Amino acid sequence: MQESNFVPEIILQEAEEAPLQLLPAKSREQYEKVFSEFNEWKAKRGVMTINGEVLLPYFLNLKWKYAISSIWSKYSVLKASINVNKNIDIGKYSKLTAYLKSESRGYKAKKAAVLERAHVEEFLTRACDKKYLMIKVISLNLLDIVDNKP
Repeated sequence: MQESNFVPEIILQEAEEAPLQLLPAKSREQYEKVFSEFNEWKAKRGVMTINGEVLLPYFLNLKWKYAISSIWSKYSVLKASINVNKNIDIGKYSKLTAYLKSESRGYKAKKAAVLERAHVEEFLTRACDKKYLMIKVISLNLLDIVDNKP
């Protein structure tokens, strides 16, 4: 008995949509945006392929807009997107990863300012009630929640 190579249209459609499920659902829009920006950059330069020689200049351009931590984030998102959409693993491009690592040398992440309890208490005692009463009430409730957490 001979096997048929016929694949129903519904199966082909499901197979085409399946890779999109591989991207994180919560941040799928972000992944699509980064991938779209990369494709627009390629189109403006008449580039049809994706390889290390294309990606390195792309990331060199990002250097002027973003901190290296953001560039690493875009690299990670683009790596997953290209893998899912084009079945290309950009992690194998050693010049690209070497460039990103060299840019990361000496980078110090900025620590976010933390609002301490003393700051909140100072605000509660010094701020004008007429202007900040609602914020004070909310702040007191939040402090109460923090103090009484299990």
